[in-house]
Amino acid sequence: MTRSPQVPSILAPSSQAKAPEAGTTVVPARLMTKRPREAPCVAEKAAVSTCLPPNPQLLGRIRGEYLEMPGLKLTLLQAQRLWHQRERECEGLLGALIDAKFLCRKSDGRYARVILGGD
Repeated sequence: MTRSPQVPSILAPSSQAKAPEAGTTVVPARLMTKRPREAPCVAEKAAVSTCLPPNPQLLGRIRGEYLEMPGLKLTLLQAQRLWHQRERECEGLLGALIDAKFLCRKSDGRYARVILGGD
């Protein structure tokens, strides 16, 4: 003899279901469809992320670390770990310091402080 599986209580019809109020329309769930959300294109995502200015406190901290250790040269991954940032945010911070002529990116990909009259 086989036993029929029991329906979990969350799936069983509720004995306390309320009737719809007067004047409301009941629409079957299969007819209630949401419009698919349009995903922004890659260019729009990039534009949004570059519009936000970098965190000034974090920029100050990065400047301070490079000033305290003049020979500091970090890869992007090392910088991400050191300042606990995601790749895109870290690139934005380092890019802002490059634009300010405080950092440069060496041929090996490491970010280093710009030394006037030097390397």
